Amino acid sequence: MIKALAGIILIFVAVQSKPTYIVKTSVSDAAMTKCHTGYRDLHPRCHEYRTDIADYTKYPDIPDNCTTISWQFANETNNWGNCFAMTQDEEYRYITANNVPDFYMNLYCPIGVGFGYCSHKEIEQGTCQFPNLTCGGDNGPGSHKYGDVWVPFKAHYKIPLKGNPTRNDRPGDMYDAKSVGGEKNIGPSTGVAINGIGIQGPNDAGDVGGNVVSDRVAIAQSV
Repeated sequence: MIKALAGIILIFVAVQSKPTYIVKTSVSDAAMTKCHTGYRDLHPRCHEYRTDIADYTKYPDIPDNCTTISWQFANETNNWGNCFAMTQDEEYRYITANNVPDFYMNLYCPIGVGFGYCSHKEIEQGTCQFPNLTCGGDNGPGSHKYGDVWVPFKAHYKIPLKGNPTRNDRPGDMYDAKSVGGEKNIGPSTGVAINGIGIQGPNDAGDVGGNVVSDRVAIAQSV
């Protein structure tokens, strides 16, 4: 009986002593929750994670036409509109890109031409931010008769050359560049591919049932 009671006490102590992991982030708890749960409104998603750019002279430049190129005139002779430049110093890698893929992309509607941009869940919950927009209509930059296309946007990324997963402030927030000395002007990006396209977190695929195109429309309208 005493041994059994002692065993129960030890189990209780072990459970109570289980460490609590608190994610470190430089944004507010409300901002972190909105970004990680796929919250969307009329602002670009996760915009609280955008950082200030301390010194633009450290970033390589790209030609002026990289931010004015349009989908109609992108082809294999101009690398499909893609622009990318990279440099580094002793501590960081600096990247400038226009966020345009270096391959052909078809026009796209998330549900189909003539339909909207919100999932049934968003419509039912009353959280659809674009109830009056129809894909294939004139919705601003990047919208066409048969769907939407990319719109160039000058992106900057400052990335540490050497990562350190054993830092004493880990675990960290995957969207938070500031806590590791990084910089970015696209909030939801967690990294960048070698062609300059930002790698976004789980909510890039819709996360909790929305769709990413609604955010792209919002970005196009706010740039």
